[in-house]
Amino acid sequence: MNPIYELSGTTSLIRQAQAQGLDIAEVPTNLPIGPIQEGIHKTLALTPTFGLERPLIGYHSESGVLLADARIVQSLNRVDATDRAQRHIDIAHFQPGVRAQIDPRLWVEFLLRTELITTYWHIGATLERVGEDMNGGSYRAHLVGTHTYFTQERNEESLDFYVLVEGAITRLSLEGT
Repeated sequence: MNPIYELSGTTSLIRQAQAQGLDIAEVPTNLPIGPIQEGIHKTLALTPTFGLERPLIGYHSESGVLLADARIVQSLNRVDATDRAQRHIDIAHFQPGVRAQIDPRLWVEFLLRTELITTYWHIGATLERVGEDMNGGSYRAHLVGTHTYFTQERNEESLDFYVLVEGAITRLSLEGT
């Protein structure tokens, strides 16, 4: 049976940060990169859930700025899965020699739950992994589903995209259909 991801605002990176007192409306498109320092930065509970050795994302206790750890990534970006014009966009580039120790399938869930892959699921979204492919050390997951949003009325829109974990987990990217 294929995993089904039921997403809602209660499990998001934003909601976790808000629960810890951070005044943030959304994850920035391009997260600043820098060292996450104990005592200065707070980290979010999602990191250990996914088996990361050290926090990937933290925020400054006083300024509230979200930060991606420079020891792990060279870049970390939020991408929009609802934007059909995006054919291929990078989410992350890892530092040379950094070897993520988690299953590529968990990266997919991590990216969804942290809203680094945005589906605008503040109301809700359901995604199913309908296919996956391991080829030459790379992993590709095919996700389809729907997300719900409101303008002046309730709307539901289909989603269909791929998440790629390339090589020795050196790059994460989103590919439209």
